[in-house]
Amino acid sequence: MGTNILLEFPNQGSKEDFENTNSELVSYLKTNLRNYDLKIKITVIETYKPKVIYTNEEKYKHFKELNPNIELFRQTFELDL
Repeated sequence: MGTNILLEFPNQGSKEDFENTNSELVSYLKTNLRNYDLKIKITVIETYKPKVIYTNEEKYKHFKELNPNIELFRQTFELDL
């Protein structure tokens, strides 16, 4: 049955970096813990990061995509960006 160590990484690149360098760590843990059935299981948890909107034009474009009527509102009240 063994012992599983569960690790979570934020992206695939971090997971691959760890996998490429973890052999010494696993050997050390198996020897010092005297547990030769030790396994490291890795999962990748990628979270969605929305694009950050900085300029007024970007904000306007984003709101226009959400609600096209905002253009009519801007024209009706003669608003600038």
